[in-house]
Amino acid sequence: MTSELKKDCNLICDYFEELGYVNLFERRFNNKDQYFNKSEKENLLEQEMISKQKKDADVIVVEVTHSSIGIGQEISMALLHNKFVIALHKDSATPHILKDIKSDKLIVLGYNQSNLREIISNAINFISKEKDQRFNMMLSSDLVNFLNEKSQKMNKSKADIIRSLLVEEMAKEDKYY
Repeated sequence: MTSELKKDCNLICDYFEELGYVNLFERRFNNKDQYFNKSEKENLLEQEMISKQKKDADVIVVEVTHSSIGIGQEISMALLHNKFVIALHKDSATPHILKDIKSDKLIVLGYNQSNLREIISNAINFISKEKDQRFNMMLSSDLVNFLNEKSQKMNKSKADIIRSLLVEEMAKEDKYY
């Protein structure tokens, strides 16, 4: 990692920490000397903890200016777990490895030092609006039967049908769109 890229990664980490996010990068990579001084069992437990933290994460942020199989694997795993991924790269670089990944959860953004905070802030705002939230509701058996029939006829999930109806109603009101 070049010193310039390391500086950028530190800026990215610092800004996310200012926003209240937990930074797994420093814990994992600043202690790599300790990795070799631990037992196999300790390293396995640490890896399990890191995997759980990534699985519980709201968003995964990666710097992709330089291609890396490891970073590609992290991105793939995050998307597999339906996580949002912010892939940041220098404006001067094109992350070719990401061209074939098609996902609404992958946000690829170019940056420079003068616009980095704005780019991150905009990405976080986008994710907070797009992130799914769980909502449970009680329905009468008649409504459930109707919804089941509609779901089968339309070949859509019940949740998608309800979401579509809500989006239609929201579109009627200017304050939401």
